[in-house]
Amino acid sequence: MTFAQSKTSPDSSTPLDALTLEDLGRDAISEPENAETIALYGEAVRKEFVGARLISTEQARNVIAIASSVVEEIAPSSEEAATRLTDLKRNLAFYKRLLDAHEIPIETLEESLLRDPNDFETFLIYEIKFQIEDERFYEAESPEEAVNRLDHVAEVLGRISSNTTKTNISEECAVLIERIHGFHKRRIESARFRLSAIGKPAVFPSETIGTWIDENPPKDNSLEGKVVLLDFWALSCGPCIAGLPKVNRWHDKYSTQGLVVIAVTELETSAIDGDRESTLASDGEPQLDRIKSLFRDKNLGIQSFLDHGQLHEAYHVEGVPHYAIVDRLGTIQMVRTGNNIDSLDNMETEIVTLLQQPARLETHPNKRMHAEPPGKRNLTDNHPR
Repeated sequence: MTFAQSKTSPDSSTPLDALTLEDLGRDAISEPENAETIALYGEAVRKEFVGARLISTEQARNVIAIASSVVEEIAPSSEEAATRLTDLKRNLAFYKRLLDAHEIPIETLEESLLRDPNDFETFLIYEIKFQIEDERFYEAESPEEAVNRLDHVAEVLGRISSNTTKTNISEECAVLIERIHGFHKRRIESARFRLSAIGKPAVFPSETIGTWIDENPPKDNSLEGKVVLLDFWALSCGPCIAGLPKVNRWHDKYSTQGLVVIAVTELETSAIDGDRESTLASDGEPQLDRIKSLFRDKNLGIQSFLDHGQLHEAYHVEGVPHYAIVDRLGTIQMVRTGNNIDSLDNMETEIVTLLQQPARLETHPNKRMHAEPPGKRNLTDNHPR
């Protein structure tokens, strides 16, 4: 019997999520013919890697090293198990390229590809680097600067596509260029909003624009005089879920000083029938049940709010995770998209600074911010691929 079987047997109260990476690794080695066990280990590695990346590159590389040593000991004895192992190896290679991309300047990759447009390995790193850098495009001091940077990337991709003899590189260049002129340019408009929103009255969650998922929702005036962090997230967004424990630690650390953290989400369009109102997750489980179990399993003490759309529109949420920080006077002081390590550090610094400022409750605006709603959003295209 494997660890996964023993932990999920009818007489066991320990959920599969409680298994450690080491447990699942031993399972995969001891039962190499079991494709499901290898798949479970691969999913556990992915989650561990995503969480480690938010802490440090060193921890993320350690996850890869441990998983790679386990993979070397797995000798699959079935075709399906061999396929799962190949997928796991491919993912580990991708994780390594992802970390490598963090350490190589994008200009160096561009120069290399323009010299040799058929270098597929370098192209893969460049593609990942672009996805990393795109978050920083939106943190640029001016939207015009961000547009110029994106236009430069599109020009480089066009030159690579024209000179490469590899169809896969040419096709991927076309996809990225289309994405730049579509999704990325829309996020630039969101960046324009972020700049203009600073200093304006905030919009707060309320039962008039959504539903509190918590059993004990906050009272209408409970946010007055508080520093509020709004964390916009989605069930289908891995980086969002990986970032929730981080903001929960801020809640644990600073709530006694006046910080309130609220996780805000929407019902996502059903993958089954395209009906947002179906309330089902992609596997058919009710989304509200999934949200509640996620918060329970991760021991999250932050507030949880189901937005009907107005809050996402007010804050121009074009990608998740998306954050807004509001000071004690109810004024927006920071808006960010993405949760890379630098962005999280900047947000915590801002929170600490705002907590040190006194509250003047009599001037607390606590009313809806006037903002033009953005165009129709597609949640399946919100977070990075």
